Amino acid sequence: MRIPPLLLLPLLLGCPRGEPSAHETALRALHAKVLRAHLASDIDLLLEDGAPQGTIANRGVVSRTSEADARRHLGPYLAATTFREYRDL
Repeated sequence: MRIPPLLLLPLLLGCPRGEPSAHETALRALHAKVLRAHLASDIDLLLEDGAPQGTIANRGVVSRTSEADARRHLGPYLAATTFREYRDL
């Protein structure tokens, strides 16, 4: 018997969650660090845990970027921007 996914949604949402996994805890900590980096306009903190290279897709074009590229593009943006609040909704 196949159960439609929409019928399972209330069951999944209503199930109590256990303790978060180590991976979830680490991911949430990294996300919190990115929020702090934005609030502090700190490019070093923002890039501290990043990969040496990244991949960006923009308007149908896929390109590779380096940490130096990210620093060159994001550094001035963070320096010129003041966040009063930066949070998850």
